[in-house]
Amino acid sequence: MEESVIYRSPIICYEVSKNQNAYDISVYLEGYKNSKCKNHSCEIKDFSEDKTKALDFAFMLSRNCALPIHIPELTEEFLSF
Repeated sequence: MEESVIYRSPIICYEVSKNQNAYDISVYLEGYKNSKCKNHSCEIKDFSEDKTKALDFAFMLSRNCALPIHIPELTEEFLSF
């Protein structure tokens, strides 16, 4: 994957991007991609080496309109399965 893949809910973006040997996931409110406020933006570095797993997780988040502040907890739960 050369470029990032972005799923969207009404005002939230769920972005999967390649970072060396793993995929990162960024979740942010539109217009707040680089915000340091955890209510507006969250980034999970090195989420998975598996592209499909990263895309599935981002898609699930977008279907449920998950907010950036909930992403760390949801990531932990998802990876525990």
